Amino acid sequence: MRVLLGQDGSRVDTAGAPITVRPDGDLQLAGWAARVDWRAYASPDIDTAPTLAYRDADGTLCRLARWTWVRGERLRDGGWAFFYDAAGRPSGYAAYDARFGKGRQAPLQRSDAACLLRDAAGHVTRFVPAVCGEAADGDVRYVRDEAGTLLRAIDHRPTGQAHTVVEFGSDGKQKRRLTLASVRGVMVSGQGNPAFVMPGQTRERVMVWQEEGGNAVETGIPQEPWRIVRLDAGFAQDDPGAQSWDPAWQTVIVSGASDATGRIKPDPVASRQVSDALREHPGRVFWYVDGSTRFLLVPSLAPQVWAACVDAENVAPGACAPAGRR
Repeated sequence: MRVLLGQDGSRVDTAGAPITVRPDGDLQLAGWAARVDWRAYASPDIDTAPTLAYRDADGTLCRLARWTWVRGERLRDGGWAFFYDAAGRPSGYAAYDARFGKGRQAPLQRSDAACLLRDAAGHVTRFVPAVCGEAADGDVRYVRDEAGTLLRAIDHRPTGQAHTVVEFGSDGKQKRRLTLASVRGVMVSGQGNPAFVMPGQTRERVMVWQEEGGNAVETGIPQEPWRIVRLDAGFAQDDPGAQSWDPAWQTVIVSGASDATGRIKPDPVASRQVSDALREHPGRVFWYVDGSTRFLLVPSLAPQVWAACVDAENVAPGACAPAGRR
């Protein structure tokens, strides 16, 4: 880890990239880079510094060059280039790394890059993981209303398919994260790859309950009792005393037993009861597939809601909310 001189004379650890991506897609110096006294590393005549800073004629930081020592020889081992648009706003960056073999320096290779596209007001509309003008595998698209308020960030990386959406509140802070089940590796009660709203911080195993129906779980244990319950008021989700099934603090919504093959499939009436409970008591409905194994149930998004949510042309504030809750 390199240590550079801070503006207050302190030692600054330089772990990580010198630039970070803000929630709204714009770029800014990382915390450590903002604390470094770059004046101490501005002269190309310095032959011992681990990092050198280069600025353009206007004084704007445009490049950081990183050096290391290999068998007594000072070699370039990477760096960053920063790009700006005509208005002086960040328009992208590129990171480079070198590989060494037998004490000789190999050509620098690009390891990361980004290009920012902006609207007429200067707001970032797309974050493309490539140098501007080059093709990229997916991007992040930022949706704003007519007043410029950030509504959603839609992630298409790396396949080009939208898979995660971050919703923002009027205060600019993240409100909800919606994603496809396959992205998070969570279980689905049935088939398919539905989208769902990520619950807040939880240690629980999550299972997506399909609002469109077809919910089923294969346990492999015949005739095993199961139940879907609601955690009673007064008990926190992560309460150590409420982890196992106990009628003293959990109310049964539906229950039954697996069939002869170990399959659990709630009937349509039971499924509607569970869906109603999920709407009325979010984050407090659990499926005990046996006496000690439980999953926190979260409802799936209807396909038409997910389609509206990932539509970057849809500037409705409630684009990701089911009809009737917008």
